[in-house]
Amino acid sequence: LHLAIIEVIGPYFAAWCHLLCVWHVAQLVAKHVKHIFGAAVTGKRGGPDSEKRWNRYIRKLWSTAKRSDIQSIPDLPAEWEEMRGMITDLQKNDLASGSIEAVLTWFGKPGLDDDNWGTLWGRRKQFCCFTHSRFTLGEARAGARAST
Repeated sequence: LHLAIIEVIGPYFAAWCHLLCVWHVAQLVAKHVKHIFGAAVTGKRGGPDSEKRWNRYIRKLWSTAKRSDIQSIPDLPAEWEEMRGMITDLQKNDLASGSIEAVLTWFGKPGLDDDNWGTLWGRRKQFCCFTHSRFTLGEARAGARAST
């Protein structure tokens, strides 16, 4: 049904896009990032506080992705760098359970990966603060969880 709706009304909304909900963004981050937090999270190195570090990280991502006001858009690069810093701090403190280079490449960097859809930063326009200017053809509720 969803695809049928897109076929019928899509031509009238040339700039539409389908956005991932925040839950799906978090699932992508868990898939690509969680393993470097180690120990209690993945059963690897990382120390006894690794689960706390991961929870702090994923909460930061959720709060950033769910902020829906357009005034928060200029703050996004600084918040992104803060989340990147949480990853690099693992390596600085010898707590990463693997190489962080691939993780940082996938995560992306403001200014460098602005249009790189292969990075999470390149997909940042799926965050709620950008939905005000888009016809999404899907749920735009922050935190809406898809049924499987």
